[in-house]
Amino acid sequence: AWYIGWSEPIITFVAGDWRTGEKWEFKGSVSSLTARERKECRARVKSAMMEAEIERARERELVAMRAEIILRSAPTTGSHPYLIRKQVPGLGVHFYDSEILIPVRDMAGKTWGYERVLEDGAKLFLSGQRVEGCFHKINGDERRVYIAEGYATAASVHMATDCAVFCAYHAGNLKE
Repeated sequence: AWYIGWSEPIITFVAGDWRTGEKWEFKGSVSSLTARERKECRARVKSAMMEAEIERARERELVAMRAEIILRSAPTTGSHPYLIRKQVPGLGVHFYDSEILIPVRDMAGKTWGYERVLEDGAKLFLSGQRVEGCFHKINGDERRVYIAEGYATAASVHMATDCAVFCAYHAGNLKE
């Protein structure tokens, strides 16, 4: 989420949710403002939103760089309680300490982060990383391609079909 606010010339507060794209605005009474002051308020809100988007993009790039460094250093072979419980192999995943790291990439192949799977099965993304429109691809026969919500389901589909499967990470990302 993000927010910004100020008190002059009127109380104004703008907030939003990065994941859903929702935005909320609160403005005090504008009836006492001149047309010029109202225009300045609109420009201030627009400028603040542009600055927030620039900062978000900068943060995502930093997260992506850190994730790429960690993934390059983490082995791609190993064992993990989650994989054993789900009875699936680690296909294109990395093993780091006691976690599985599932790369989060876009269509161009850029790594934006990873999904961490803890020993108890809890799943976490890096704070600030991009997920929407990204996926983890399990390579296979591409004459038929599947999309699954989570990694274990994607791996199971691949095991049953030998086809390529894309893991979308969560239901809200399936359409993307």
